[in-house]
Amino acid sequence: IFLARQAALVVLDNRSGEILAWVGSPDFWADSAGQVDMVVSGRQPGSALKPFLYALAFDRGATAATVLADVATTYQTGGGPYHPRNYDRAFHGPVRAREALASSYNVPAVELASRIGFATLLHGLQAGGFASLDRSPEHYGLGLALGNGDVTLLELANGYRALANGGVWTPARWWSGDANQPSGEGHRVVSPRAAALVLDILADPEARIPAFGIGTPFDWPFRAAAKTGTSRHFTDNWAVAVTAGFTVGVWVGNFDGRPMEGVSGITGAGPLLHRAVLVTAQRYVAGALPTAAEAGLLPARICRLSGALAGAECPTMTEYFLPGTMPTTTCRWHQAGRVELPVEYAEWRGATAGGT
Repeated sequence: IFLARQAALVVLDNRSGEILAWVGSPDFWADSAGQVDMVVSGRQPGSALKPFLYALAFDRGATAATVLADVATTYQTGGGPYHPRNYDRAFHGPVRAREALASSYNVPAVELASRIGFATLLHGLQAGGFASLDRSPEHYGLGLALGNGDVTLLELANGYRALANGGVWTPARWWSGDANQPSGEGHRVVSPRAAALVLDILADPEARIPAFGIGTPFDWPFRAAAKTGTSRHFTDNWAVAVTAGFTVGVWVGNFDGRPMEGVSGITGAGPLLHRAVLVTAQRYVAGALPTAAEAGLLPARICRLSGALAGAECPTMTEYFLPGTMPTTTCRWHQAGRVELPVEYAEWRGATAGGT
């Protein structure tokens, strides 16, 4: 059984892009591989790329209330049939995008990538600073939604920092007073409200309960967004946290690529991220991420199941929408004291019966 023997960490100031902390390995002077720097070494990030997919989709009309199919699905690709599976090996039927992202379900993410196109996803990631993703869209395919391409921890943390800065990417800097480094060479990757909606979802502890339960490492004394990633075969753990003031990225694994035995991002990198955020907040102001309302998103009472405007018999919640994307129809799933799924969703329910 192999456990994690190495870790790396980077902390960025959100406003300036200044690198506040950089730990490439646990011990630079270690006899074996101590001078490997995992802040700038490429590894597969797994689900840590999903927030960028959802942000791109929100700018193309999807909403946090969009219902996605989490069922056994086969996609015909150039490399043959592709059957995405969830981490828990189960299917969850119709799920809203908020829950799908917060709970990090794989199947809905691939469905969303198929809707916007994996080439669109790749171009969006490249615009967001992921220069390591330098192969063709066909090389990655739909698996890019699940992080099948190598990226660096610095690229990942700085990508999340772009979400904190309203969807505008700028390069990280060694220190804010360095006149030799570019300070204004930035560009927009996603809209401010799409970025705000993604961070609102990642800061929502209720939305992550279906997959992660109530107690997670992502509870801090200030509002923060967090996401994990686990690469295929458990070779890499990732966790990123975004506060109003700074972004922290963590990698956990083994330099030689040996897999960890059942160690996920939430159990491997998650606890280290929790401590790193608290330590950083002792020296730098964490602040609090803006709420969805403060970011200019529009509230509506929706049905928790269908994502449509809530009817009299619906279980309800408040969801937030980009202007122009609010639902206009009232839920028809709840009628006369019972739930009647439309034909397409009823078929999904049958398809989930064998999920394990």
